[in-house]
Amino acid sequence: MRPLALALLLTTGCGVCSRGEVLNKTFPERHAACFAQGTLPNTPFNPKQCDASMKVCTRADETALNAYFNCLEKLPVCTEATKAAFNDKLLACATGMGQISEGCFRP
Repeated sequence: MRPLALALLLTTGCGVCSRGEVLNKTFPERHAACFAQGTLPNTPFNPKQCDASMKVCTRADETALNAYFNCLEKLPVCTEATKAAFNDKLLACATGMGQISEGCFRP
C-alpha cells in the first residue's frame, strides 16, 4: 500500500474504529489490576455500528479520537502500586472526549 493511501486509511473512520476495537481488547488485559472484580469497562464492540457512526464525525472529532487513543496506548500497565497515578493519567486522556459530536464513534 502506498504511504498516502495508508495515511488516509488511518485517519478515516475505519482507522479510528480499528484502533477502538484493538483497545477494547488490550485495555482490560493491561489494566485489570486497577479495577475491582467486575468493574473493568468491557463493552462489546460492534465494528459495523462504529463505522456507521463515524459518518457523522467531523475531522476535529477524528483528531480528538486519535489523540485519546494515543494517550490510552501510552498508559503504563496499571498495578495496584500505581493505581492512583494511573487513574489520574486515564482521566487526563479523556479530557477532549467531551467535545465529540453527538452520535460520533459509537462502538
